[in-house]
Amino acid sequence: MSEINGTPTAEERLEKVEKELTVATAQRQQTLDSIKNAQKELDQLVKQRMRRPREKISELDERLKKLEHDRTIVSIPLKQEKEILWQMSRVEKLKRQVEDFEEYDTKVKAKKAEVNALRDQLKTLGEQVSELRLEFSMAQKAINLGCSVEELLGMQVECPPDKLGLLIGKKGQNVKQLQEQGNVSIDVAPKEGSVRIIGSL
Repeated sequence: MSEINGTPTAEERLEKVEKELTVATAQRQQTLDSIKNAQKELDQLVKQRMRRPREKISELDERLKKLEHDRTIVSIPLKQEKEILWQMSRVEKLKRQVEDFEEYDTKVKAKKAEVNALRDQLKTLGEQVSELRLEFSMAQKAINLGCSVEELLGMQVECPPDKLGLLIGKKGQNVKQLQEQGNVSIDVAPKEGSVRIIGSL
C-alpha cells in the first residue's frame, strides 16, 4: 500500500512510530540513569549534614566593622587591641563557616531541583512512550486487518470473569477463530473483565 492523498499508509506509520518509540525509550532510560546518579549525589550531600549557623553574613560583617572601628578609632592599650584582634579572628572564622554552609546549602538545593526536573522529564517521556506504543499497536492492527489507521473502529464490552475462559477457548483458539471470521482484532483484559474489539469500516 502506497501513500494516498498525502496520508501515510499503516506500514509507513508503523515504521515512523517504531523509530520514534526507539528514540523515546532510549531517552527515558537515559533520564532514569541520570535520576539515579543525581539522587546518589544528593544522598551523599545530605549525609554531610552541615549545621545551619545562627549568624548571617551581614551580621558578622557588622560585628567586624565595629571591632575594626574600636581598634583604630582611638589609641588603645596593646592588651585591649590583642583582645579585639582575637575577637575579630573568631568572627572571621564564623563568617567562613556561614559561607561554607551557604555554599553547601546552594549545592543541595540545586541538586534537589535537578532531581525534580529529571523526574518531570521522566514522567513526560513515560507518557510519550505510552502514546507511541498505543499508536504502534494501532498501526499493527491496521496492517493485520488490511486497512488504514483512520479506518479502525473499536468498542469495549464487559464480560463476566467466569465467561472469559469460554470466550478465549483452549490456547486462545476461540479468539483466533473470531478474529479470522470477523476480520477484527480482539484484546481480552481478564483483570478488568473487559474485551476490546477493533475492526475496520
